Amino acid sequence: MPPGVCVVDTPHKGRCVRAEQDFAVGQCVLTDTPLFVISETHCNACLQPHCALQCPTFQATYQPLLGLFQDYEALAEKFDIDDILVLYALKFVGQVMAGILDAKSVLGHFFNPLRLVHRDVIGHFYEFADHVLEQVDGSVPLDGEDIVSAIGIYSCNSHRIPSLDGGGLYPKAAMLEHSCRYNAQGTIYEGLEIRYHAAEPIAAGEAITISYVPCYLSTAQRNAALEKYFFQCHCAICTTEPDLVRAFQCPACGDGTLCPRGWGHDVADWVCLNCQQCCTTAQREAMLQAEAAADSVDPFSLPVTATAADGVLRARHYALYRALDSQIADLAASGRAQCLNEALGALLKALEETQQQYHPQKATVLELMGQLQNAIGNAEAAAEAYGRAYSIRVVCNGADANETRKAFRLSSLRSACKE
Repeated sequence: MPPGVCVVDTPHKGRCVRAEQDFAVGQCVLTDTPLFVISETHCNACLQPHCALQCPTFQATYQPLLGLFQDYEALAEKFDIDDILVLYALKFVGQVMAGILDAKSVLGHFFNPLRLVHRDVIGHFYEFADHVLEQVDGSVPLDGEDIVSAIGIYSCNSHRIPSLDGGGLYPKAAMLEHSCRYNAQGTIYEGLEIRYHAAEPIAAGEAITISYVPCYLSTAQRNAALEKYFFQCHCAICTTEPDLVRAFQCPACGDGTLCPRGWGHDVADWVCLNCQQCCTTAQREAMLQAEAAADSVDPFSLPVTATAADGVLRARHYALYRALDSQIADLAASGRAQCLNEALGALLKALEETQQQYHPQKATVLELMGQLQNAIGNAEAAAEAYGRAYSIRVVCNGADANETRKAFRLSSLRSACKE
């Protein structure tokens, strides 16, 4: 481990990384390089690890995977082709044979979720991997169990590498704990090095934590996403604090925002942040119905303004945020600058109300705002947006990251034009 951090063994969470010194916001906490990488394991539509042949989020068929099924058509009739482990097996054998060999002694330190599954249940995967190994090179000193174990470890411990539409197994980073209120954020640098910077002040003795799941998810959605890591989160945000992205108009005072605490199972958890009044069972049911109705509509076609005008869901509710985020590209393509500006402003406001102070998604929205203002000739507004994006990038990504350098160039360029 680098200076300033150490690995400790905990009774319930296993090995984790703790700070041995204080870290200021934006300070580099940890760097790591991958044992091996695998490309095209992440969907190029929703950017999440493949969970099916067709992306359930965008209903888009992932073309590179179709080629695998065509190449192994005979095997597909014998094995469960819907299970993503089969696809991982193919990719492991083809891309990282040497990497698995080199890392074999290290892999035993990682959590392997397949250890929780009875051998009889996944025995066909071992058989499948053995068969593929024979086709590639019968002399390779690996067997199906090596491949399947590596698959399980990779699926639960890898970090996404956007440039590869894939991921890498980073031995140090894999020990970082999840927290819904994380204190560090990672960025992939050139050479596939990952660097983690403090998103909040970190005191000596604190665990270094990251988020395993995308931003802007409700408590239930976050914990559903965490199922692949075989645990449920019991932090304060998930149990006792208001779920800020489930925002409803308070039926009692009308002006306040009601956010259920934790999962919101009990009506007593549904309390207004303004008047502190609890809603009735009937009022909660009406809010749940409005939420379910918004969830049932394709985000690309959900009428955000009309839905918000109904007076049940607040503008920062996750369903409306997701819809706005999905519709940004169409607004830009249609040339509706005013509508696009309002949508970006709503996204930024929602992020500021629900996410941590330094969040990369805020920088992304600000950069889009800068592009828009630049396109309509407002150099001053563009410079301001790019400058704010740069200040966030420095903390989240580090001063040397490509994203930060780009933000700096844009902010400097627009400032010069303004002058």
